Amino acid sequence: MPEFLKKRFGGDRIRFYLTILALILSIFTKISVDIYSGAIFLKQALGWDLYASVIALVALAAIFTIGGGLSAVIWTDFIQTIIMIVSAFILMIICFVKVGSLNMIRELYPYAIAQTTIFSNETNTCGIPPEDYFSLIRPLDSDHGPPWVGIIGITILSIWYWCRYVN
Repeated sequence: MPEFLKKRFGGDRIRFYLTILALILSIFTKISVDIYSGAIFLKQALGWDLYASVIALVALAAIFTIGGGLSAVIWTDFIQTIIMIVSAFILMIICFVKVGSLNMIRELYPYAIAQTTIFSNETNTCGIPPEDYFSLIRPLDSDHGPPWVGIIGITILSIWYWCRYVN
């Protein structure tokens, strides 16, 4: 996108501004969330300290990126994507075999309530599905929020993300 803006409007100020904006947004919205979620996983899975997990993840990523370069990062992303897609399909098949069918999932889902939750509210409704749990069209005043607003919103927000790498 910065190159496009330079070609379209000329000059380096708008290109420089967008580059700095993209770096700041990437650091505060993507990289920090990725590192934090990885640290939470390591804390819960291995019992590590949160800060030690963050430092370990950053050090590992730095060593991997510096040692292997951009091609190592791209190949890792490619392999991880294939593994995640194949694993998701395997998990979906296992779930359908254990539950039976999509109709059984629809019927049994309201009864799959956790005995304990990390977060709870005054009425202890945390984790209890709403009446319209299987519908994407919910009213705007719904307690659980209309998912279609999120779908539309994420599509609009993602246009900038998707178009960043187009030359």
